Amino acid sequence: MRSPPSATGRATGDPVMGTFPSAFAEYLVSDHRFVLPREGLAPEIACALPTALLTEFGALRAAAFEPGHTVLVTGASTGIGMIGVQVAKALDAARIIATTRTAAKKDLILGLGADVLPAVARGDIAPVIDSTMDVADCARAADRLRSGQAIGKIVLVFG
Repeated sequence: MRSPPSATGRATGDPVMGTFPSAFAEYLVSDHRFVLPREGLAPEIACALPTALLTEFGALRAAAFEPGHTVLVTGASTGIGMIGVQVAKALDAARIIATTRTAAKKDLILGLGADVLPAVARGDIAPVIDSTMDVADCARAADRLRSGQAIGKIVLVFG
């Protein structure tokens, strides 16, 4: 970090994180408004966190999410799925339905803010879903959309 301390409160050499074009480079030039301190985060976490957070936040925005909506997060035991649960919770989702194929992670996902964790091998998903963020199973995305309300939205997150 090289910036006037008065502008950022940080000094040259302070480790920072951020996401913007070329953010994965070892050295880059950026406006100070686009970097954050990585206080207490290991470098390998700090380098991935902003991208995953913005991916899930962007998915909710694309789904026209509003506080009070019910959200389905599939693949909630994946790294990006766990972040999706937390972002939806932080944005005041009324109810977060999360799915996983890993039963051992049930308590973790509920602890992150999910309200409901239905059996996921096969089965119906409640017809009260306003937004879906699918990070694990794009092949069944259309079925999930049909299970939601007529005003529901689906956002596929894959790479």
